[in-house]
Amino acid sequence: IQGWRSQPLTAVAATEEKPKMENLMVSHINSYGFKISWNATDGAYESFVIMVRDSGRLLEPMEHKVSGDRHSIDIKGLITGIGYDINVYGVASDQRSKPLYAKTATEAEPEV
Repeated sequence: IQGWRSQPLTAVAATEEKPKMENLMVSHINSYGFKISWNATDGAYESFVIMVRDSGRLLEPMEHKVSGDRHSIDIKGLITGIGYDINVYGVASDQRSKPLYAKTATEAEPEV
C-alpha cells in the first residue's frame, strides 16, 4: 500500500547442541550373555532402546528399554556360541536417534 511503511521483521534463532551418543562397548562376554555400555550426553535422552538379534536372523529380536540415566545393561539368556547384532537407540520426545551398532558372539559351551 502506497505511503505505508512497516517495521522490518527480525528474528533470533539458536540451535541446541545435538545430544551425543557414542562408544558402544561389549564386555563380560560369556556363554549366555554379555554387558553392553555406551556414552551419552547427560540428561539428553528420556530412555534407551536396546535391540539384540542373532546374526543369522533365525530368532525373534529382543528389545530392552532402560531409563535415560542408565548407560549400560546386562543381556542374559542368549544361546551359546552364536553371533549377535546390537543396536542402541536414544529416545527423546518420542523420536529415536540413529543407532549405535556392535556385533559380538557368545562363547561356546565350555567343555567338561
